[in-house]
Amino acid sequence: MDGKFSGSTPSKLQLTEGAHVILVEQTGYAVWQRTVTISPGNDININAVLTKTPGTQ
Repeated sequence: MDGKFSGSTPSKLQLTEGAHVILVEQTGYAVWQRTVTISPGNDININAVLTKTPGTQ
């Protein structure tokens, strides 16, 4: 989260209002990254689906 390790998935995080970069990575898979904007009083759910990197098992 925003360039810092925030734990393993699944996770429930409390974020401050504003934009945040979410990055999920796993060996053998393409990196998944999104920028989300958090509004006061709103909850969001994110489902990061990773795609296998070609040539990995």
